[in-house]
Amino acid sequence: MFNYFIHPSNLQKMDQVLKMRMSEGAAGYGIFMMLLELLRDSNNYTTAYDPSVLAWALHEPDITKLTKVCENYGLFEISADKQICCPWLTAVMSQHEEKRRKLSEAGKRSAAVKAAK
Repeated sequence: MFNYFIHPSNLQKMDQVLKMRMSEGAAGYGIFMMLLELLRDSNNYTTAYDPSVLAWALHEPDITKLTKVCENYGLFEISADKQICCPWLTAVMSQHEEKRRKLSEAGKRSAAVKAAK
């Protein structure tokens, strides 16, 4: 099964992403997107921040570049207890979850009305 997250086609032009791309190039953008995918599949869209483990998980040999992407551009937040998240992704997924919840409730209401007939 595939997990999805919606992202705009011009995400690469978002100010913070653009600044990161200017310094880290397309490789930095690839790291950013792979981190978003990893976080999308993590509980609460958060995971432990250990650059060497994340680099291994992403098959990224350049730990320094991964660390820069995570720490230098305001794209991610790293908590005091060493958890990493992306506020943008969390907001997008919150909207997605709310939409799914509303659709599910509407479907249940519709099924109940049909069952009552």
